[in-house]
Amino acid sequence: GDTRLIGSWKYSSTYMSGDFSMVEQRIMTLRADGTFLEGGQLSGGLQSSDGSGMYSGDAQATSRRAPDAQGRWRTADGSITLEWNAGRTEEWEYVLSGDDMMFRSDKTRKMWLRIR
Repeated sequence: GDTRLIGSWKYSSTYMSGDFSMVEQRIMTLRADGTFLEGGQLSGGLQSSDGSGMYSGDAQATSRRAPDAQGRWRTADGSITLEWNAGRTEEWEYVLSGDDMMFRSDKTRKMWLRIR
């Protein structure tokens, strides 16, 4: 496997639509023994306005995933495969550049930043 990927990585994404916003953060640790851990949180907020468009309040919520989502990882030919203990499998092409790593599929791109 590609040992350059060993370490901890952080991914963040933001979604905004009208008065609604959502932020997802994930931390993934790829270990030298071929196992990985992932945890993260999802935060969302909504601003409300009255009939005249004046601000009338907001609501916020946060959901955390404990770092117990885990499984095995491997690389081959520029792709990484994550096999989750829960039975799900993800496969991504990856590109490393310094402390950045991009996962990409046909429709999705995820930029990870090395944090250790």
